[in-house]
Amino acid sequence: MSGPVFALTYSVFGVMWGMAADKYSRAKIATLTCLAWSAASIVTGSIDGLGVLALSRFIMGVFMSSSDPAMLSLLTDYFPTRL
Repeated sequence: MSGPVFALTYSVFGVMWGMAADKYSRAKIATLTCLAWSAASIVTGSIDGLGVLALSRFIMGVFMSSSDPAMLSLLTDYFPTRL
């Protein structure tokens, strides 16, 4: 159950985080969501039921989905396409 919850959340929120990465500071988005992602990982390690696992995987998917758009666009900003 927690696998599909994470996958659907990651897919839906990835588009939203992509739009936010185009509009706001990518470095701040990456930093804040990395902290939230780490906190969600800690909570996932201390669960005691399936409902809490699904909720923590949902939260983890929301914040983990920000890593691709923010980080990849930061890489293209910092490194030239040709050397």
